[in-house]
Amino acid sequence: MRSKFAFSLAVLALTVSAPAVAQEVITGPPALTGSEFGWAYSGIEFQALQDVSLVSFTFNNQGNSDNILLLDESWNTVHSISTAAGQPVSTVSVDWLLNGGDVYRLVRTTQGNSLYDSYNGLLPQNDHLAITNSGFFSNSLTSTGSFDTNDFWSTFTNITTVNGVASAVPEPATWAMMLLGFGAVGFQLRRRKQPSLA
Repeated sequence: MRSKFAFSLAVLALTVSAPAVAQEVITGPPALTGSEFGWAYSGIEFQALQDVSLVSFTFNNQGNSDNILLLDESWNTVHSISTAAGQPVSTVSVDWLLNGGDVYRLVRTTQGNSLYDSYNGLLPQNDHLAITNSGFFSNSLTSTGSFDTNDFWSTFTNITTVNGVASAVPEPATWAMMLLGFGAVGFQLRRRKQPSLA
């Protein structure tokens, strides 16, 4: 009976020590069907409501190769990724850290390569992100010459974020729970009586 209790305690300690990971998705409109042309850059703008990692998004495009940028509020490139030609709608996997409270723009850079559609709904948000501009169009990567509107949704949907990502080095609380679990198992094994040779 005691050995079952000690084993249960060890399993509980190891389970409790694992950090929780919460995933959130902002889907956007069901489909982007309009072929955008003429703008050098287009995308969306959002604010991170807490420290999270952007892990994937759907890139709705016209099938050309492209370079996708994550810009900060000062128009500096924070991250970038290239996409291959021939995939008009593709899921792009990334691991980009977003700082809570900061505003970002997710933009494509191949002229006329994005898809868009009319959008007349409320700007969505979840626990991780708030969309602040669903249609960002510009001919330069500065505030000059940009056209921001929430009457359209441009280029990116299914924006997926996670928080609580486990780090490679366990936190002190994790170590404490693991040691408690292993200590309980070791203590129980040591207390077992040795069988007598009679």
